[in-house]
Amino acid sequence: MAPIARPRSPRSIPSRSLLGAVFRGRGVVSALVIAVAAPGCVQSEAIDPLVDCSTGAQNQRLLKRMREVYLWNDQIPEGIDPLAYESPAALLDAIRYEERDLWSHVSSTATTSAYYGEGKSVGLGLRWKFDPEGGFRVAMVYEGSAADGAGLARGDEVLKINGVDIATIEAEGRWATITGGDAEGVPVTLDVRKAGGAPETLSLQKRVYTVISVPEPRILDVDGRKIGYLLVDRFIGPTYAELRSAFAVLHEARVDDLIVDMRYNGGGYTDASRLLASLIGGKALDGEAYNLTIHNERLRDEDGIARFSVTEHQLNLSRVAVIATGSTASASELVINGLNPFIEVAVIGTDTYGKPVGSVAYEDCSLTVTPITFRSMNAAGEGGYYDGLPVDCPAEDQLSAPLGDPAEASVKEAIHWLMSDVDDEEEHTETCSAPVPEGAADASAARKPERRPLQLRGLQQEIGAF
Repeated sequence: MAPIARPRSPRSIPSRSLLGAVFRGRGVVSALVIAVAAPGCVQSEAIDPLVDCSTGAQNQRLLKRMREVYLWNDQIPEGIDPLAYESPAALLDAIRYEERDLWSHVSSTATTSAYYGEGKSVGLGLRWKFDPEGGFRVAMVYEGSAADGAGLARGDEVLKINGVDIATIEAEGRWATITGGDAEGVPVTLDVRKAGGAPETLSLQKRVYTVISVPEPRILDVDGRKIGYLLVDRFIGPTYAELRSAFAVLHEARVDDLIVDMRYNGGGYTDASRLLASLIGGKALDGEAYNLTIHNERLRDEDGIARFSVTEHQLNLSRVAVIATGSTASASELVINGLNPFIEVAVIGTDTYGKPVGSVAYEDCSLTVTPITFRSMNAAGEGGYYDGLPVDCPAEDQLSAPLGDPAEASVKEAIHWLMSDVDDEEEHTETCSAPVPEGAADASAARKPERRPLQLRGLQQEIGAF
């Protein structure tokens, strides 16, 4: 066994780490040299022709790396023969710690870089989910996608995918494969019922679309108070500039309060989440610890602290309402947990997903390997929320209403929470519209039941859309 490194004082963590992945080029036996040119943008030099890119060689390197960096490396079985597996993905799946690890994965470097670097993905360009009554509905459509071109909209009901009804897909666990391969031109048929219409069959073809992770914010005037509404859909390379642009608008409008909608945000770059938290909390939090990363015993010298920082157009808020669902995960949960020790954060909607861990990804030949390598805590030492962060004010994800609509159930509840203490300057006690039932442990007992997000793996789970 290699000697265990002596722990040392925490230091600043790499600025491009992900609760998803951070790209580093070291330790891949020079299989690929990575040059990070901008936040979230990975540029790669040519693969060294002397490096063995056979499956067996990649498997051997993967096993060696996992024994060194994997957060649960003490759970990797002994006697594993890396040559017995048909691919690095198969090997990783065999050795991951099933009790906790739902996230370590292997993906195509080209696909991963296009998504994190430019927000580009190949697919139908939509999110979908079950409503409280069990209907399967479109939750979000991305502009310029095949779904957008077909006229699909939030709230439309999906009855069948490629001729298979939703109950069968769910029962057989076919979500990862039901729409076919993620390549341009792959045909998909959807049987849908649009709002107020009869069932119809749509024929679509998958194509490249670009995600806007932070659309332009809305300014809501509520009884003379200016409340900013900001949808933050994910944390990828373009998010940095999009956040700065959005907060310039919010800052110029002099908003009194802010609603951050992360109901579908599955995570991404931790440093982009830190930027969001710094823009919310402002100068008062400058230099305070945002999150602490803790690695396995062999890598304790990699432990570090990321801190809030001063940046342009900060709002300096003392409270924020965050809309969340069971799809709110990873770096988006980090925003909530990281701000909690310093300002009042109300989680509106339902409990979050529960992913208090993150990754340092590396490239080997044409693949990106993303193992879980660290766990995260806030300045108060709070972490380990594998069951999700609890909701404060329960609210429905009202699929029949547009995102950002003040009448949509979750936005309406966030507004209620922010406005509930306006006339009570002495108490400053925000309240929910639906009180916690007597005897209930917390607000989650009052919420409408929400089904867990579709169980996906790998990069598909990171992207969160089809």
